Parts: sequence; C-alpha cells; structure tokens
Amino acid sequence: MLALTALASVGTGVIWNGIAFIAQQQHAFSERRTLALYLAMGATYALGAWRAGGAVRLLRRRLTPRAIIALSLVAQSLVSFLPLLSASAGMLWFVAVATSALSSLLWPLVESYLTSGRHGQHMRYAIGAWNIVWTASVALSMLLMAPLLIHRPSDAIVMLGICNALALICVRFFAPAPAPHDTALSRASIREHYPRLLVAFRVLLLLSYVVSEALAPLLPYLIEGVLHESRDSFTIAGFEVSWRTIVAAVWMLTRVGAIAIMWRLPFWHGSWRTVHLGALALGLGFALIVAAPALVPMLAGLAVFGVGVGIIYYAAIYYAMSVGAAEVDAGGTHEAMIGVGYALGPAAGLMGFALADVIGPLTAPAGVIAVVWTILAAGGILALVLVRRTPAASPDSVV
Repeated sequence: MLALTALASVGTGVIWNGIAFIAQQQHAFSERRTLALYLAMGATYALGAWRAGGAVRLLRRRLTPRAIIALSLVAQSLVSFLPLLSASAGMLWFVAVATSALSSLLWPLVESYLTSGRHGQHMRYAIGAWNIVWTASVALSMLLMAPLLIHRPSDAIVMLGICNALALICVRFFAPAPAPHDTALSRASIREHYPRLLVAFRVLLLLSYVVSEALAPLLPYLIEGVLHESRDSFTIAGFEVSWRTIVAAVWMLTRVGAIAIMWRLPFWHGSWRTVHLGALALGLGFALIVAAPALVPMLAGLAVFGVGVGIIYYAAIYYAMSVGAAEVDAGGTHEAMIGVGYALGPAAGLMGFALADVIGPLTAPAGVIAVVWTILAAGGILALVLVRRTPAASPDSVV
C-alpha cells in the first residue's frame, strides 16, 4: 500500500504542482493560460472523483477493485509516455486532463483499502503513515524535476509514467477487494460531534485546495519575480539545477512535518482548536506568499502555508473515512471536494487578473489575494452555518 502510494504520488506532484513549471519553461505559457489549464484539470478531477463510487460499482460486475487500480495505473503510464512522441502544448493539455481523470478513480479506491477494517486510533495511525508517504513523495517529485527543467521539461511527465509502471508491481500484493469494515466498531469509535468536525474540515479542505490551486499556476512566476535580482540556479558536480521547484517544495516539506506531528501526537484529535489553527495558517501563509517582496518572506509564507494545508488534509480524511465507514463513496466525496478546489482555485486566479484589469491601480497579485480572501470568508460563513445545523455534543471528546 505505502510503496504504491509513494510511486503514484510522484505523478501527483508532477501533474498538480510541477506542470505549471513545464508550461512556463517549455511552452512559455502566460499566467492566465496556466490558470486555464489548471481549471480544466480540476473540473475533470472533480467530476471523476464525484462519480468514483458509481464507476467502481459498475466496473465490479466484471473487475475486482484491485484490477481497477491496476488498469488505472496502466492507462496513466501509457498516457505519460506520449510526450516522447510529441512535446507540443496540445499534448501537454491532453496528458494533463487525461491523467487527472484517471487519478480521480485511483485515489478513492486506494483510500478505501487504506482505512477499511481500521477504526479510531488504528485508523488515525494508518492515515498518518499514508499521509507522510504521499506528501513526502510529492515534495520529492519537485526536487527530482529540478534538473529536468533545464533542457526538456516534459521529460518529467515521462518520469510519472515510469513511477506508475513500477507501482503496478505493488498491486499484486493487494487483496482482491478492501477488507470488511465492522459497522459496530466503526460506530463505537465515533463521537457525536464528529459529523460537525467532518463538515468543518470538509469545507476547509475545499478552501485549502482553492488556495493551493490558485497559487500553484502562479508560483513559477512569483518565484521568478523574487529571484529576478539574484542568481536563480546553482551548479552541483557540473549539473545546473533550477532553484524554482526547490523553492516551491518548501510548503510541501512543512506539510510533511505538520502531518508527522499529528500522526504521533493525538492532542488535535476531536478538538476544534485544530480547525482554527489550520484556517489561520492557510490564509496567512497564502497572503505572505503572494505579497512577498523578497525570497525570505516568501519562504516564510510557504512554510506557514504548508502547515495549514497539512493540518486540514489529515483531519479531513480522518473524519471523512471514520464517519463514512471507509467506503469508496467516502473517499470519492473527499477527493471530489479536492477536485472542486482544483477547479475553483484557478477560476479564482483568473477572476483576480480580471479584477486587476478593471481596477487600474490594482496589481494582479493584489487582485488574486482579494478574490481568494473573499472566497475564504464566504467559506468560513458557510462552514459556520453548516456546523450549526448539524446536531452535536461536546466538541472536546477525544478517542
């Protein structure tokens, strides 16, 4: 499970975080065109994840869940090798959208395998180890991409295909279907306020991906701006390495750190303070990144942002799979919320640029900040309304 996750998550990093660097470096995409690419990817992923449960039930008439995972990996590998035939911008669009659709089926199934048959503390530990593996692999993908960006950036997509092909080896060790989930044990590990926490973190999860996907297409240009006055590459053993993806990996590394702390220390479990801390770090980190006048403030913003995203993701998937009894539909809904964020984030970025066009003195970064913060405020109000409508007991119970 963890080996497959590590290998497949390298592809996740390349597509969702690295493709903006490929688009900028190899195809000279503008910020708006990159945002449009991410919008198409996000809409595809959201739709696919939302229907993942139904698709799995339909395919299970002929295939086991293990076979569906294998087919998804095979298809992603084949698509990822297409840049060897053509490195055109059109091929980049096709590969990005196709891999988004295929991964929207893969991850809900993997999450079901991860959590089925586990409850309470055991589920939290399993999710913690899994989160550390996939977030570390995403960060690693950005570091591995750095030397590839110098000559032929699209080769990073081929790296995705190789990793997915290797992940196929791991599939043979999977059971044909996820383990049975004990309904009684599942209910015993859930406190009455968990549905309220699920609602809060589900909204925050959506908002975190709105922010991260408004940021991801713009990050190559923001980093280039703060590095404009300084050297933007260095040499190790004769090989030139781009600084840009290494700087971008900072928030992914601090995300790993936040998840590792939550994995080992249960102080956050069942507490509403975690909601407040995650939301604060998310908004503050984003503002620091986009408005940073120099590299050091940007690095600080990236670090804070990574902590916020890590807190929100870990808590959201735990409550989703705990309350949702580890079903594919629970994982599908979790991934669909991510997909909606994937789509809304670039849309927010495009709206920020449009706002800057209309209001002359407003810069594009300021326009993006204004739109994203408006969405964050609206999301916060929505979360409060939804939480209050959900019956709950004490918010401080801990499993």
